[in-house]
This record gives sequence, structure tokens and C-alpha cells, in this order.
Amino acid sequence: MGKPEDIPGTQVDDPEELRRPLTDPDQESIPLEDNPDREPNHPGETLVEYLDHYNLSQGKAASILDVSRDTINKIVNGHRTTITPDMALRLSRLFEETNPEFWLNLSRRRKLWEERENRRDEYEAIEERKKAV
Repeated sequence: MGKPEDIPGTQVDDPEELRRPLTDPDQESIPLEDNPDREPNHPGETLVEYLDHYNLSQGKAASILDVSRDTINKIVNGHRTTITPDMALRLSRLFEETNPEFWLNLSRRRKLWEERENRRDEYEAIEERKKAV
């Protein structure tokens, strides 16, 4: 398994955080963001860095993963923003220094950030209404 500093494209203070399972018996919840104001990498950006690091084309990776080149291309170009559990398992087999949680956490971190950005006013209004009660 690679060292945390060897993990391309994580944009987090502690890349090991992305490897941890989504649930941990020692904690109620695992924080998936080290800085909520910093835009996290899209999983496709991280995938590109891995492909470059291992000198793999999208077509070659698709062949190894037994998925269409179009699937890989959609992830890489941000048209497919969610990494499914199936794809997380496939990617973790291809890039052995990662695990499925790494890919799922990248996806989840990005989705949370996008939702927070798209509905910031709504979420801030909840805080204001909460204070009024």
C-alpha cells in the first residue's frame, strides 16, 4: 500500500482520512471534510492523476476494469459525479494503494460540498430559524 503522500489528487490535509471506512465503531461519525470552504477534487480529477501516474489511457483502464471507455470518460470529465460502490471496488483493485472507501469518500466529499454550495442560503436560513426558537 502506498504512503499517504503518494496518493494523487486528494486535496485533504490527511489523505489517510479518505481510506477509513464510512463507519467506525470508535466514532459516531467520521468527518469527511477538513475544510468545508475548500473545493474538493472531483473524483474524476483524482482518477486522471492515477491514470497519469500509472501511464494508463482511459481505454486501457476501461479494458482492465471491464467497463466502457465512455464510463471512464464520463467520470474523468465530471459528467458522472458519483462513484458507485461497484466502481469503487473496481478502482481499488486497479489502484491497490487505495481501497473502496477512498473512492466512495472522494465522491461523497464532493457531493456534500456541491450541495452546500448550491443551497448555502437555505442551510444558513435553518441556522437563523434555529436561533429564533
